[in-house]
Amino acid sequence: MPVREGEEPSKFVYLTKEYGVPSGSIDLLGIDDGYIYIIETKLYRSSGRRKALAQVIEYASVLWVEYSRNPDGFIAKLTEKEPSITIEKQVLENIKESITGGNFRLIIAMDRIDEYTENMINFLNEMSEFDVYGLSLEIYKSDDGFEVVVPKLYPERIILGAKRKWNWNLFLEDAKERIPEYIKTLEEIHKFLEEITRGKTV
Repeated sequence: MPVREGEEPSKFVYLTKEYGVPSGSIDLLGIDDGYIYIIETKLYRSSGRRKALAQVIEYASVLWVEYSRNPDGFIAKLTEKEPSITIEKQVLENIKESITGGNFRLIIAMDRIDEYTENMINFLNEMSEFDVYGLSLEIYKSDDGFEVVVPKLYPERIILGAKRKWNWNLFLEDAKERIPEYIKTLEEIHKFLEEITRGKTV
């Protein structure tokens, strides 16, 4: 799993799949010592692949709005969904801290990561407080029927450093210069996030 420059390798613990939220279902959820992983899976040929980044951002915002002030509610729903799961006490505390602090790492897992997705990942990593990754799972088949899956993380590491403080207007102006072809997508994400948080105290 991904680590920032200078960090120890991640001690990833798988939690569950198809975790339901009001706007849909998170494909895979995991945790390490300091982050909750939200993983969305798509096929490159899928018509919804370009919405995958918007989906994981949406899921992160929904989890934070719903459970940042009630992390025990998240644990209760998780154990209800996975009654056989055994989670160590320290891992439970890590989950609660990550939900409360909005410490998420967002991963798009696809059979191919295209240039469009790479550009969006780079932009979001530079401009936001959370980390976004692409995970390509390329499948190769031999003539005698064997399949080999080659995973590749993009980017492999994110350099730890201070990030600029942004508001929406500064963010949008910078995006217009760097990635003008994606402005409509960013505006749609922003509009959606405003709609789901409007009227809620967070």
